[in-house]
Amino acid sequence: MFRTSHVYRTSRTAGHQREEVQGGGPNIMVLIQLLPFLVIILLAYLPFSEPNYSLQKTYNYQIPKTTEKHGVEFYVKSEAFDENYPFGSVARDNIENHVIKDYKNVLVHYCRVELQRRHWSKNLPTPHCDKLNNLGIA
Repeated sequence: MFRTSHVYRTSRTAGHQREEVQGGGPNIMVLIQLLPFLVIILLAYLPFSEPNYSLQKTYNYQIPKTTEKHGVEFYVKSEAFDENYPFGSVARDNIENHVIKDYKNVLVHYCRVELQRRHWSKNLPTPHCDKLNNLGIA
C-alpha cells in the first residue's frame, strides 16, 4: 500500500512538472514559427540604396549621360547628377569606370552567346563581339 501511494504521488508531481515545461514550450515554438515572417517584414522596411546609374533607360533612369573615355551611354535619375558628380572629380571617374566595367560584362556575355551560335552557323554576325573589340578594353 505504501508503494502504491508513493508511486501515485511521484507520478502526480511528474505530471505537474510536465505541464510547467510544456507551458513554456509552446511560447518558444510559436516565436520560432513567427520569426521568418518577422524577418521578412523587417527587411521590407529597411532602406536600400539604389544604384546611381543604369545601362538601360527605365522609368527611374531617364536622363542620358555618356562616359568621357569610351563614349558608353548610361542613364541617371536626376539632373543633379552633374552637380553631385562633376566632370573630372574622383567620384565621377569611379562611376564612369563602373559603367564601363558593367557595359563590358554585358558585351562579354552576349559575345559568348554569339560565338556559341556562330559555332553552328558560320555566317551569323557577332555585333556584340564587334562592339567589345571596338571598345578597346577587351
